[in-house]
Amino acid sequence: GGGGANSLDSPEKAEKDNNGPKNSDEYVVTYKTYEDYFTDLNITKDTITDADLTGNGSASNPYIVHSTRGFLWLANNGKSKISLDNKYLEFACDVVLNEERFDENGTPSGGDGVVYEWSPINTGSGGYIDGNGHVISGLYMGLTTPTLASSASKGLFGNYQTVNLIENFNIDNFYIEGNSKNGDVFTICWQVKTAKNCKVKSSTLKNGITVSSFFRGVKTKISNCESYAKLYNASGSSITSGIISVILGNAVIDNCSFYGYIRGARSSVGIVGSANNNVTIKNCSNYGEIAGGQHSAGILSTCTHENVKLINCKNYGKIDNHGLYEGGGLVSYITQSIDIIGCANYGNIVCSGQGEAYYAGQIYSACKSESSDVTVNIIECQTVATNFAPICFYSYYPVNDTEYVVNINISNCRFSWLGEEPGEAINVISYGTPGTLTFKNVEIESAAEDKKLYILESTKGKGTLVFENIDINLRNESFSFLRYNSKPHQVISGVIVKVQNSPFAYYGSDFDGFYIDFKTGKIGLKALSGKGFYQGKVSEELVQSKGYTKKTI
Repeated sequence: GGGGANSLDSPEKAEKDNNGPKNSDEYVVTYKTYEDYFTDLNITKDTITDADLTGNGSASNPYIVHSTRGFLWLANNGKSKISLDNKYLEFACDVVLNEERFDENGTPSGGDGVVYEWSPINTGSGGYIDGNGHVISGLYMGLTTPTLASSASKGLFGNYQTVNLIENFNIDNFYIEGNSKNGDVFTICWQVKTAKNCKVKSSTLKNGITVSSFFRGVKTKISNCESYAKLYNASGSSITSGIISVILGNAVIDNCSFYGYIRGARSSVGIVGSANNNVTIKNCSNYGEIAGGQHSAGILSTCTHENVKLINCKNYGKIDNHGLYEGGGLVSYITQSIDIIGCANYGNIVCSGQGEAYYAGQIYSACKSESSDVTVNIIECQTVATNFAPICFYSYYPVNDTEYVVNINISNCRFSWLGEEPGEAINVISYGTPGTLTFKNVEIESAAEDKKLYILESTKGKGTLVFENIDINLRNESFSFLRYNSKPHQVISGVIVKVQNSPFAYYGSDFDGFYIDFKTGKIGLKALSGKGFYQGKVSEELVQSKGYTKKTI
């Protein structure tokens, strides 16, 4: 009959004594196709009743799903002839597509011994979906799913579809494995205009052109969404993102969080893979561990379009950049102007790639001014780092030898280190791009006693440096304002260095202009030459081992 109870309709099934069918000591599972749903559960036009599905899809009389059978009937356009184009859909129950629980390898357990393979719903375009806080669980799409073309995107709703609104929608126990060369992988749909109040619980997504917890793309706004998914991607030219892969122009992502785990071959990020023009990302946090190749970060992987803003975003997760370069606590790679305001990184940054050709930063790692001038504003930000520079300004130059200007303004920030990770040096800034670097009202604190501290790794003789009201509190074995050869125009005022223990030495190499007095704790300007110098009480043994001579200022 019509709306009769079946095991798939109940999200709270009774625990079976034998934990499902068994053959000796091994768990036996039968895999079935999407079409088998309809024969096994007797789903036809004649058996679907108001206990399963009601409404006509209009705004005043939306489709309302009352059972798993009703959802399956609605989903199969070929059988039901129901189109979801610009229709309204609501859920009045949880939907259980498989009772089996799937681990991160797709291995089922604990259910009824049957796994049905899913075929995505063809939503057409448009549509308004309200989950009313209910949960859809148990979706399975493996590599052997026969109903999928190799190029099809994989998720609950169909390939290359844009839904107008999705809200109050919860996902649990999804296992989706795609082809890393074809199609995108997501839980809900390929693209949405607006999404809010959605959650992905225990789920695993693998291998696509992009892999993301909710959607590939968002057009207008996504808010109050969080994911606990595990995401894997073997594609070497892909994005793997905890919330969405691409946020389109003039859009906002607000109050979204990722708590899961990501391991991708290339760009891996907790919140957004790529942001287009006029995008604001605010109040977002990454708590998950992110392991990826080039362009991996906690909040935003790449900023390659104009007028992007990060506001009050936090990264707490470990970022393991196993590529050769460019891993960031907040942002990895920048080629257009960006404002980073009120943001913080508390996560450790690890570069486990081979070789030393990597660039990593607690705020961001690389800025490439290849097609236009770039302005980066970092305001009221902080880091509590264990290694790597809070800001690593690694610069590229375009192939036509045109040097576009990068202006970087850092104000009212606090950078500190816990000293937990071993390492040879800490860099506040690595910088080598023409333009102006302004460093104003900044506090720098280090508890790392076994490391050297370099305020500026290198300026490569480019640009203008402006320092004003800098408070430096050190416990490092050595300190240098400039590490490598540099002769920029310099403006310095109000720089205070507090030295808590000795020995300390001030290292430099063939530059003019800086000196530090450890007795008074002040930095000043003076024309000097020579390999290096120091002032104040330092270890003679340390000085002699480095070949430095004492200068009287």
